[in-house]
This record gives sequence, structure tokens and C-alpha cells, in this order.
Amino acid sequence: MSASTSKLNASITTKPDLDPRAAIPTSASLITLPMLDPTIVAAPGREFDEVATAAVLDHAGIYVGIWYGSDKPTAYAGQSRWSVTNRLGDAKFRCPKPADLLIGITDVAGRLTRADVRVLERLMHITMMEAGYAVHGRTPSGAVVSSERYALLRTFFGKVCVSLKLSRLLFLDLPDARLLAGPITEAGIVRSDVPNGDHFVLDTPLGVAELVEFGKSFFVLPGSPARFDATPACKAVGVVAQELVHAGILIPVMHDWYSIAKPIRFGSASAAARLVTGAVAGSPDRWRSIKRGCPGKPTRVAIGRVPANVATRVASPIVSTAASHREEAFHV
Repeated sequence: MSASTSKLNASITTKPDLDPRAAIPTSASLITLPMLDPTIVAAPGREFDEVATAAVLDHAGIYVGIWYGSDKPTAYAGQSRWSVTNRLGDAKFRCPKPADLLIGITDVAGRLTRADVRVLERLMHITMMEAGYAVHGRTPSGAVVSSERYALLRTFFGKVCVSLKLSRLLFLDLPDARLLAGPITEAGIVRSDVPNGDHFVLDTPLGVAELVEFGKSFFVLPGSPARFDATPACKAVGVVAQELVHAGILIPVMHDWYSIAKPIRFGSASAAARLVTGAVAGSPDRWRSIKRGCPGKPTRVAIGRVPANVATRVASPIVSTAASHREEAFHV
């Protein structure tokens, strides 16, 4: 870690939040919390017509299809902003053969929003990858919601996962604690080490952020500042930041500002700049070299949303699997 990062760590010690004593009630009070309660319906794929008319699923939510018969179950997760029942009748659950298992998931009172179901769809996709299933499609983009709403959705999703495991339908090999905690983020984003590469810095109001470029990957170093304000305009990088804040990888320092606790990998220097600055658009030119002989700016290249060298890829371009994203072996 360079001297600039050490200075940053010394200067941005975590500040106390608002005085907690201000929240003490003046008299005995009943504490109630907002909750989302899952409705989960499971059925054999051959009964899709019956499931597709289930009134309890006539709400916004997510759905899962499972095909058995190979070394690893093949899985698909999707979301509906209006009605899960309408989506369970889609032809994709009958091609190339009927799904062995269909699962529909909604809130019992229909309180899930359009953004909520996008968050849940992403969580389901990543969790099925972590469970070792061959999952159709790329990781969904998700959505940014308020920190309070995100915590509520993670609680809801934990209930769903444990319920599916206790029913012996999904996630039998994942520990309960893992299911309740939920996935951190996509595989390959949170790292345990950083390769030697070209070194760059970016100045922020909170201090200097540091970046290492290696191959087609860009690593923001621990101790660097990051800004996240949970606005929907944050889009893709905001989704990752939201997940990292929830997981404690981004540690709160002051309003909207965080300190990065572990190396974070991105496919472009501009995405790394967006994480650090909180801007909707980030330019790789914000980074500057600090070492003689290194390029003045990072490479202006992006490799897309799919992390490089996820642990396993199968031949089909629309099916991918990944090892646990909680700690992925480093290969570039």
C-alpha cells in the first residue's frame, strides 16, 4: 500500500453517526419493523398451466425454472413487474423440454415494486450460480434502491432461500448462514489480492484513490474512498456499490462517502472512476500515473459486464457457472 493510501486511512477514520441518544423514546414504545412476507409456489413443469393461473402469484415478483438430467441442474431466473402468473406460462419453460420444476415468488400483499423485483432477480441469479447450477443468461443488471429498502429485500430473499432449502427444492448444499447472508456481488469483483501492474491515482474531496491496471482488469485498492448516494441514476456501478455497502466491503466514513476494505475489480477504468466519484459517467482520464515509466493514463478499454475468468464456463454462450464469489482464486 502506498504512502498516499496510508495517509488516507489516517485521515478518514470513521466518524460517529448521529447521536443515538436522540432516538431514545420518551416512554415505553412498541418497536415495529416494515416487513415483506414471501409467497412461494412450486410445481412440476408439466403443470405450468395450473401454476400460471395461481391467483396468489398475480403480483410482481420473480420466478425460477429448473431442468435436471445432467451433472448440474440447469436454471433460469426472471422477474415480472406485473404478474408472475403471466410469466410462468412462457414458452421458454417448455423448450427444449418442459422444466422439471417451476417456482414463483411474490410478496403476500403485492408490495414489491418494479425496482424491487429487479434486485431480487439479480440476487436469485447470483445465488444459483454460487450453488453450482448452470444458469441461463448473463447476470441481471439489478436496480438501485434506498439502503433501508435494500436491507428489507435482503431479509425477504433470505427467507425465500431458507424456505426453498427446507422444502428440499433448491440450495441443499449451501449452509443456512450463507443463504441468510446472501451473495455479496458478482463473481470476481471482490478480490483477496492485487497483481503488480501500472499504478494510477485519482483525487477526490476525501483523499486519493488508487488503481492498478493488469491485463484487462482494473483494481481499486483498499483504503481508497468511494462515493455512493443510493440514487437510481447510479445504474450498473451503483448496483455493485449498493451490494458492497450492504456486505461491509464499503465502510461508511461520512455522508455518502465510504472507504474500500478489499480490492475491487472492474472491467474498465471508467467504471472504477464511477465507483470512486459517485458520478453517473466516469472517464478513465480522471486517473493519472504516479510512477515513472508507466503510461500517463489507464487503457481506454472495457471488457463488458461478464467478469474475466470466472471459475468455470460451459460451451453454450448463454449458460455460465461460477465458483463461490465470496473468495475466487485469482487467475488473469
